[in-house]
Amino acid sequence: MRATILFLLPLLTLLIYLLIFITTLLFIVDINSLTYVLQHDRFISALRVSIIAAFGSATLTTLLCIPIAYALSRRIIPGGSIANVMGLAVLSLPPVAIGLMLLGLFKATPHGSLIDYRLQIVYDIKGIVLAQMTVELPVVLVLLKQVFDYINPEPEDTLMTMGATRAQAMLKATIPEAIPGIVAAYIVAWLRSLGEFGATLVVSGNIHYKTETLPLLMYNYMSEAKLAEGLIVVVIILTIAVLSATLIYLYYKPLR
Repeated sequence: MRATILFLLPLLTLLIYLLIFITTLLFIVDINSLTYVLQHDRFISALRVSIIAAFGSATLTTLLCIPIAYALSRRIIPGGSIANVMGLAVLSLPPVAIGLMLLGLFKATPHGSLIDYRLQIVYDIKGIVLAQMTVELPVVLVLLKQVFDYINPEPEDTLMTMGATRAQAMLKATIPEAIPGIVAAYIVAWLRSLGEFGATLVVSGNIHYKTETLPLLMYNYMSEAKLAEGLIVVVIILTIAVLSATLIYLYYKPLR
């Protein structure tokens, strides 16, 4: 009985907290505010930018981290411990600090300024993608390394003794086993990108109808003293995140 109460108390506390949060939304949000947000061109633009940037950054980050995490896990390249420490160190940085570092790179250094001049990264959606990638990359790298750490390397070794290269052995034996973990890492990257605010704000410039994402739209509504509209954007972000994660989990049954 005591054990049951021990588990029920945290659950009840969480449910009460969520109930208070939902009740607050019902008091503040009204149909006029909801209609205003959903029908405004600014919301449509922010939604489009957010989805494009989230897909782009999550996809690029995952593809970049797969070979790196595999190499670190199998100790193909030295410095695995240093990479883990550096990744955890970056996690401690506020996203705004990461955005400032990127802005300094592209605006205060000769090579960075040349890259920005050629590719137009700052104050563009490409800058949003890069900022989100920088924020989420350490998380995805740590997750994928753990995935490869738990996969038995013996099938790879067997294939390599039969003449396969390391890359062929990885693609045939390891990647199929790692797909559920890779999908999970992608979900984390997607959700992290969707809600990223600090680095995006600094690098993108928060330009209406160009680089304004949903979190930035929420911030702008709050700056304009539009509390109801800001909370509606919060609910929309949460709804998109829940639906995205649910669809992916339902499609990839091994994750359940």
